[in-house]
Parts: sequence; C-alpha cells; structure tokens
Amino acid sequence: MKLRLEPHGENVAPRLERVATEAQSHLTEARYRALAETLRAVPWKVEPATDHVTYVGPQIETLTGYTVEEWMAPGAWARAMHPEDRDAQAQKYEWHLKHRRDHNLEYRVIAKSGQQVWFRDIITFVTNADGREIVRGLMILFDVEIVQVIAGERLQV
Repeated sequence: MKLRLEPHGENVAPRLERVATEAQSHLTEARYRALAETLRAVPWKVEPATDHVTYVGPQIETLTGYTVEEWMAPGAWARAMHPEDRDAQAQKYEWHLKHRRDHNLEYRVIAKSGQQVWFRDIITFVTNADGREIVRGLMILFDVEIVQVIAGERLQV
C-alpha cells in the first residue's frame, strides 16, 4: 500500500516555503547566538536615539562579574570603566555616535572583583529593515601584556 499526501487548499507551496524560511531563520539565529555567547567577547546592542541598551550577551557576567541586568542599567558601561579611560573613551564614542561612524575603543573595565579587565570594543552602526538605527558592538577581552610584548617584538625587528 502506497500512501500519497496531497496538499489541500490554495497557496500551500508558499505557506510551506514561509514556514521553512522561518524555521531556518530561527535555526541560524540560534547557531549565531550559541557561537557569540561562547566566545571571550560580549555582543551588545544599543538604540542610539535613547542610548538604551537593548541586548548584552550573558558572558558579561563571566568576564566582569556584572549580571546582564546590571550592565543594561543606564550608565553602567561608563561607571564600570576605569576612571583613567572613562572620559576619553566616552568622548570618542559620543563623537562617533554623532557622526554615525564605525570605530574601535580600547579600555579597562573594573570587574566586580576589583580586577582590571581590558577590552577592545568594535562598534558599528546599522539600519534595521524597518529603518531604525541601532548600534552594535563586540567587547573582545584581550590580554594587554601579550599585545605589548608582540608590539615590542615588532619594534625590535
């Protein structure tokens, strides 16, 4: 006995295609999120008009000791930044925000433990499909001593 399935109703193919596309989109997003959230880096997203943080990766807690909720509070980034880095990096960010220019920042965060943690923050401006602008960043943890050693070796060559 052979079983044959035949679609009923109109527009079955487009509906099936839409469902498949949505499933693929969710799968792709889940894979990306799994990758991003296992790196020694913190993805984040901000609405530039309000400076409201709309997303911070959960690895912020592993790398700094701050919870996602604490990091999403207004002013948390500036408060956690090392006082010697705060003004210059905040001014650089504000200038690039005003001019909508992608940029990088390097700064220290004072972790909850009191330890200084170095980050390179890669920041980009994106316009969503609905026309809204967002700022996306990736705070990458790096060991400044290794960077200095590599830079010193390059200078000696």
